[in-house]
Amino acid sequence: MVRFGYDPRGNLAEVTGSTGDALRFGYDEAARIASWTDTNDSHYAYVYDEQDRCVWQSGAEGHMHAAFDHSPPDPATGDRVTR
Repeated sequence: MVRFGYDPRGNLAEVTGSTGDALRFGYDEAARIASWTDTNDSHYAYVYDEQDRCVWQSGAEGHMHAAFDHSPPDPATGDRVTR
């Protein structure tokens, strides 16, 4: 059995599996996922820029730690590079 819980704004806040362990989500004021905690109680976080692009993420014990740089679109192709 899986149960779903929602915050007062209607965002998915918790998913509880058959073991009773929950995956929890936190949101920022723009309703973007700002953090989540897995069933092992490891925590992960995200930061966004003014264009709603993820620019930084981090996780428990240094896992999933990364910073992202979003280049402007190429004038000829429209392609972008994210590092």
